[in-house]
Amino acid sequence: FVGDKGSFVKHTFNLETHFEKKIYKYSEELFRGSSITRWAPLLIDRLSDEGVKPDSLIVSHNLHDWWVVEVELARRSKLNDMRDQTGKLSRVNYSLHQVSIKKGLRDMGLSGDLEEMSKRLSSTPPKFLLIIDEDDENFRREAAFNGFSTLVIEPFATQQGNIRFRIPSEQVFTVEQ
Repeated sequence: FVGDKGSFVKHTFNLETHFEKKIYKYSEELFRGSSITRWAPLLIDRLSDEGVKPDSLIVSHNLHDWWVVEVELARRSKLNDMRDQTGKLSRVNYSLHQVSIKKGLRDMGLSGDLEEMSKRLSSTPPKFLLIIDEDDENFRREAAFNGFSTLVIEPFATQQGNIRFRIPSEQVFTVEQ
């Protein structure tokens, strides 16, 4: 568990933005092998020429791997939106977005030659990650179809509103390196 102290029960967020804010609040504990930041540049789907915005950017501490992230509340009503969003994100030419990646690295508070870091990252295709608040096989299947791995971050809360997260299974970006 990651988060506040107290007696906790399963929690349901009403808005995706509330879930995202808590993820960022506990990002150092959740993503021990990487850094995460809000990242929402306007990208273009190569197939449809439609614009699409991701939710976040994750970069491993060793700067070798990076992920484009979509965050969703795992609700049946959101499945089609998630399928559409992950499909568009999977069809972006990320090599054209070095400037946006550089801004994401700056927002993470990274130092050093951000120009070189962003050039190196943009020269390799990103990995893709869907973060959901409860395990749902339909979300996993649709995300996998679009090349996304899935990270479940289950929220729990006290009556006072304190939040704690549980990660049922570790992934490379959640493990300290």
